[in-house]
Amino acid sequence: MKRILLSILIFCSTGIFASGQTTEFTYQGILNAGTPPTLTTVNYDFEFRLFSIDTGGSAIATLQRLNVPVENGAFTVKLDFGDNFPGAPRYLEIAVRLAGGGAFQTLLPRQAINSTPYSITASNALKLGGTAANQYLLTNGNGSALTNLNAGNISTGTLAVANGGTGSSTKNFVDLSTNQTGIGGNKTFTGNLTVNGSVGIGTAPATKLDVSGTGGVRARVNSDSNAGLALTLNNNPGWSVATVTGGQFQIFNDAIGQNAVWITPATNNVGIGTSTPGAKLDVNGDIKASGTITGPRTTMSLNTANIVPGSTPTTIPGMSQTINVSGNAKLLIQYRVRVQDSDAFNATAWIDLAINSGVASTSEQVVGGLSVTYISGSWLMSVGAGTHTVEVKASSTSGTGIVLAFGGFGTARSNLIVQVIPE
Repeated sequence: MKRILLSILIFCSTGIFASGQTTEFTYQGILNAGTPPTLTTVNYDFEFRLFSIDTGGSAIATLQRLNVPVENGAFTVKLDFGDNFPGAPRYLEIAVRLAGGGAFQTLLPRQAINSTPYSITASNALKLGGTAANQYLLTNGNGSALTNLNAGNISTGTLAVANGGTGSSTKNFVDLSTNQTGIGGNKTFTGNLTVNGSVGIGTAPATKLDVSGTGGVRARVNSDSNAGLALTLNNNPGWSVATVTGGQFQIFNDAIGQNAVWITPATNNVGIGTSTPGAKLDVNGDIKASGTITGPRTTMSLNTANIVPGSTPTTIPGMSQTINVSGNAKLLIQYRVRVQDSDAFNATAWIDLAINSGVASTSEQVVGGLSVTYISGSWLMSVGAGTHTVEVKASSTSGTGIVLAFGGFGTARSNLIVQVIPE
């Protein structure tokens, strides 16, 4: 049998580093045939097998080059095993036969593939760290030539605001340290937001908080039990306005922990010193006027329960006023009392006007059976500085014949009017 010896030289062809580089490389060898070995000139078939170990194992890839001219023992072929050079050891096993027939004769030992084919991979790496090269971004070395960058895929690191980033490693972050325009979409803050400047909604702010718009403009504070706004000075408790459970509106004195004004939602009744106002204005406490009362008169309209007086004069509930006068003045007092006879018999009613517990005048009226009449009177008297009490008292000929009724009759109600006229 003809003996074949092989001397091998592997090299990369010129122009190997040009753009468009592939995984193909050039293999050159010297083939000696016969005994004694001689350089031959004849065509041969070659089979090239790529292994990861020097003996045994299975071929990673196999290539055949048929009818290859051999001139004085020298031959040249181009081989392309594809993406099979990741950096791990590779060995080339060669088998030959005369062109056109017979079995391939394997030449041993396998040849270690050194730097030349790997220089192809180094020039145009298919993978880096096991990741395909086309998965990396192209850059000129300092990041300024990054292309095809999808900012939504950045999960770590910080991109400076000057370069279009957020200045933060946290995604979905809007930089608020510099002037920003065109910030759209809804933003949700889960922590605290502190603004050292001014905030304008719908306008450039002229105050710390400036809200402007057309039509109805509302600032809304919502709570399940107490929604309001607190006003303080130097962080000390002051006043609050709020809507509380039940829909009531209140002005609250935070300094002393008490309601100052209370408005009920169903009636719009206003209470001062009370949270259950029974009239349009219900005051729990004294009403004091100092100086000149500029209005034409002071009026108290009554909404009290009926009384059934006897022969002893009884102050009609609600028909009593305490007046504080700062100097000499005249009191012009006017009253009207609605009187109703509860049976068919006539009865006599007396209405006394008492000033500082003294009776100033008495009105007498006979009331017809089952009828309604009004008893009225007026009085003008001089008083000095101090507190003066004006009362309207009622009495009757019996404890059962006369019923005095107040309120609930439109404008025809019982009332007491006291006008202070400074001297």
